[in-house]
Amino acid sequence: MADILDKMKVVFQGQPVPYVRTTQTMKYMPKAQNYLGYRSLLATYIRNLYPEWIIPERPEDKKLSKLWLEEQKRYQYRLGVNAYTMRDNMDWDNCYKCVADCLQQAQVMWNDKMIRKILPSKIELDKANPRLEITLIKELVPLPLSLPRGSRMVLP
Repeated sequence: MADILDKMKVVFQGQPVPYVRTTQTMKYMPKAQNYLGYRSLLATYIRNLYPEWIIPERPEDKKLSKLWLEEQKRYQYRLGVNAYTMRDNMDWDNCYKCVADCLQQAQVMWNDKMIRKILPSKIELDKANPRLEITLIKELVPLPLSLPRGSRMVLP
């Protein structure tokens, strides 16, 4: 069982923008530009709102880099995304991908694959107050019990 370290709750006002696959040629299309701008804006908003969540840069030194990576792998996250939109044609999965990319870009986590659980989430129509509500829970995974090489664990 992992220990809960911290919880982040973010409400970002405005129409949520879903994930758009951006290849080299696609990133110049208006839809992709809109997504990349929204992702950057949301990442900056999260960084400013929760500066204590920003992880340090990965060191250049190989030994330090390996230690840094081992430390980062000790954390896992639970993510909830509630999207309230002006239109009824948004896919929740693409909204989730956008938020996961934003959290990685904001340097809240080193890789969005560290999101291990999805909290109950929804997408609803709210023309009067479109917004994105994000809940992120950071957990510390206990270190595995290590035995000396060649030894066997004997159960009673």
